[in-house]
Parts: sequence; C-alpha cells; structure tokens
Amino acid sequence: HRFLYLSVRPYVPPGYFVDLRPLQATAGSFNFQLPAGTDLAPVRSLVVWCRAFSVTVTYAVLAAPTAP
Repeated sequence: HRFLYLSVRPYVPPGYFVDLRPLQATAGSFNFQLPAGTDLAPVRSLVVWCRAFSVTVTYAVLAAPTAP
C-alpha cells in the first residue's frame, strides 16, 4: 500500500511526520482531513510512501507560510 504523509523532509522516515492515510487511488483529486492537533509548523513536504518496499514514491515540497 501507498500512504500519504506530511513530513519535515521530502522522504519518510526518519523525522517528524503525520500519517494522513492510505491512498485509495492514484489519479484525480483528493481531500484529506488532518488529525486534530496536527502541528503544521515543521511540515515542509507531502510524501507518498510505499510501506511494502520502504521507499518514497514521490513528494511535493511545500512553500513556507508567509506572514500576513
């Protein structure tokens, strides 16, 4: 299975990450509910991780938040 993580790095593990849930499909739009209390401050990437082979499938680096 492939899983979606919010991570401090463009790969998982090690380090802080939030397990969003397994991916159910690989095409189209997706919406995910963040777990209550999720700390987004250290998050720098969105990672698709294959647990079966312990490898990063792909990732997206997230832009740093800007001050209002």
